[in-house]
Amino acid sequence: MKALTRFGGIAILLPMLLGSGCAPLVSTHKVKWVDNEPLRTPVTISSIQENRIGLADGREVQLNSGVDLPKFSETPTAVELETASGAEYEIYVKARSVVRCGNPYIGLIKIPLFSDRMPKYYRYHVGRGTVQPTER
Repeated sequence: MKALTRFGGIAILLPMLLGSGCAPLVSTHKVKWVDNEPLRTPVTISSIQENRIGLADGREVQLNSGVDLPKFSETPTAVELETASGAEYEIYVKARSVVRCGNPYIGLIKIPLFSDRMPKYYRYHVGRGTVQPTER
């Protein structure tokens, strides 16, 4: 009977220690950030205003109403424009990846046995806008 109770206690505690759908108590993984470039055809940004992005090649991107640049930890230095429809473009920027709660990387006790390679940046969709050439 004692052995059965011990086994039952281990069976209950084991998922809590290793993590079953929630953040584990003991984490055996560590993140190794890999520097990457998620934008396929980046264009350098020369200026950022409330609803306009000035590009280094002289063009200006007017963001559609309701679309604002989100607050990033690092200011975007490049933008990618992808044709959507007519004169409208889909606008993407390079954003920093984050490890959030409920994953194997966050635990109260960390024993880094396994190293997982993750991209440092991802391609963030800002919204739609129109591109207007500027006169220099």
